Amino acid sequence: MSIVLITISSRGLRSLAVDGLNLPLLNSSPQVLGVKLARPTGIISGPVQPIAVYGSQLTGVIVSVYSWGTTITAYSAVGNRLNIDVSVHSEASDVIPFLWLSPLALRLPTALVTDPMPMFNVNGPSSIFAVSAPLSLALCNDDVLKPLLLRLTKATSANHTDFRIDIATDPSGITPSYPVAPRPIAPGATDRFKISLRFGGVDDTEF
Repeated sequence: MSIVLITISSRGLRSLAVDGLNLPLLNSSPQVLGVKLARPTGIISGPVQPIAVYGSQLTGVIVSVYSWGTTITAYSAVGNRLNIDVSVHSEASDVIPFLWLSPLALRLPTALVTDPMPMFNVNGPSSIFAVSAPLSLALCNDDVLKPLLLRLTKATSANHTDFRIDIATDPSGITPSYPVAPRPIAPGATDRFKISLRFGGVDDTEF
């Protein structure tokens, strides 16, 4: 079984290695890529730049503060898994019908054998399997009950090994071709997203 090792900075993941192979990280802290607020006058976009980011190297927890709420992202490595646990607390006076997050972007060793398809967790548990020699990886939604976009997407057009993990409520907010799967966050409420990135050898099957 592969072994995952991580180190944490005060703003996010500092390093990620699998069986001694370093996977360079492309963002220094978790990102909000999109947020929408349901005002009485209509849907508006909220700010995606945090007011403050702080964290603990000991606990692996990163707190990002926004005008509409707070995200708390916890990273932990257990065996062959990088666990990512994101809690979002709304401090807005309006419902948040759409939230698009990227807790991790990384550079894989080689280009993927096939382009990964997005998953939506609408009709059952979702996972995305990919091969990047000498590794295989599975991006998994560990919450089997609630709809959530799970996507492994190219982070840059110039480098075919740079990928970003995306999660989003109501995927149709990203593109109309994605299913409508409402998961609104009410004022004062908290939602939680639990995903994991699992690693194996290049010859391993989906796990």
